[in-house]
Amino acid sequence: MQKYTYYAVFEPSTDGSYGVYWPDLPGCTSWGENLPRAQEMAKEALTLHLSQMIEDGDRLPVSQVPSGGNTVSRYNPVMPVTVFVDANTGKFNTGRAARQYATA
Repeated sequence: MQKYTYYAVFEPSTDGSYGVYWPDLPGCTSWGENLPRAQEMAKEALTLHLSQMIEDGDRLPVSQVPSGGNTVSRYNPVMPVTVFVDANTGKFNTGRAARQYATA
C-alpha cells in the first residue's frame, strides 16, 4: 500500500456541518455533520477518488499546500488527509474492520 496525503479545505456551514474539497483533485468532495465526521468522510472520499484514478490509469497530481497555508480564508481550515491505496491496482484499505455475519 502506498501512502498518499492531499490537503483538504473544510468549509463550515451555519448548521455546524462541514463541506470538504481538495484543490488538487477537482471533483473530489465530501461533507460531514460536524468536523470529526467530515474528517472521517474525507478519508473515505479521498480513498475512493484516488483508487478510481489509479484504476482508470490517470496520473495522480502532486499534492500542494494551498496558497493560504493552514487556512484558505479566516474560517476555512486546511488539513492534510492521508490514505493508503495500492499504487498498482487501486485497491485500498479503509482501516475499518470487516463485519462478519453468522448464518444458521
